[in-house]
Amino acid sequence: MESMFEKKLRRLSRPPVLTDFLGEGDFADAMPPARLAEYQRRAVRAIVARAYESSPFYRRKMEGAGVKPAAVEGPEDLKLL
Repeated sequence: MESMFEKKLRRLSRPPVLTDFLGEGDFADAMPPARLAEYQRRAVRAIVARAYESSPFYRRKMEGAGVKPAAVEGPEDLKLL
């Protein structure tokens, strides 16, 4: 039986975007391809937005490249950075 601490720790170890796609015992490598692709798109958008909002370094890099976070819609757009 898991303690409440272990359950909370398990939830914290997964980024929120991942929790939307996986159940308690699921793994990304078992996702259907379409679901995995959607997860990847959402994860990339979330990571780029967070980097832009939270890191002066990455904000300057993106501004220097003329890229706003909204322009990065998925993994295929990472080349813009």
